[in-house]
Amino acid sequence: MACEPLSVPEARPVIPFFRSLSLAGFVLVSGSLPLCARSTGESIARGDDLDRRHRHAEAAGVYLEAIARAPENPEILRRLALQYAELIGETSDPTVKKQLGAKALDFAETARRIAPENAKVRLTMAIVCGRIALLEPPARQVEMSRRIKEEVDASLALDPDNSEAWYLLGRWNYEMASLNPFLRGLARVVFGKLPDASHAKAGGCFEKAIFLGPSRLPNHIELGLAYAAMGKKAEARVQLNKGLAMTPLGK
Repeated sequence: MACEPLSVPEARPVIPFFRSLSLAGFVLVSGSLPLCARSTGESIARGDDLDRRHRHAEAAGVYLEAIARAPENPEILRRLALQYAELIGETSDPTVKKQLGAKALDFAETARRIAPENAKVRLTMAIVCGRIALLEPPARQVEMSRRIKEEVDASLALDPDNSEAWYLLGRWNYEMASLNPFLRGLARVVFGKLPDASHAKAGGCFEKAIFLGPSRLPNHIELGLAYAAMGKKAEARVQLNKGLAMTPLGK
């Protein structure tokens, strides 16, 4: 069955970055989206496959096809948010990065509004905020860290067995424990007191992440870095070597 154009103005980022991508199926710049014969479930499965292979622009196009069919589906919305967040790293243009970040945040916030009790939705919000924070100066990153922590905590309260959430909490602890004196002072203002973060707590979070997701390469690398910051050189070497020997997911 031939595809027919469906106008989806909310899902169309008019940004020059996509014009440089020779990716079939990601029709965003033209102002229309191909509505094909695939069911919503088939579109999600196809998008997930593309995501696993790091073909994020194509995955976003497929998820946009799915959201056209089910505009209030939080699972599709959060997937779209994650693809746009991933695309931030695929361009060096600061303006485009900001546009991608804004779109990712829009999808994430819509998913959160629809499904605030969905652990993956709350985790997606934390991930998107973390990606956006990297586009900001250090002081702004500290301010945004409060939102990140709130969303990770909410996700873990809903699903304490999510490896990725423990990983993100570990990253939060590591970064907060590594702040310079000026930023530590700012963190004290933002949080009302100095956050109870440490490299030891980061290590504990990464250990939990490994227990729940032993095959995830970043868990081992980050645990190695946390051990190094704690002065545990031998343990750090073991984890770093283990992580470096692993094949990234999707490769």
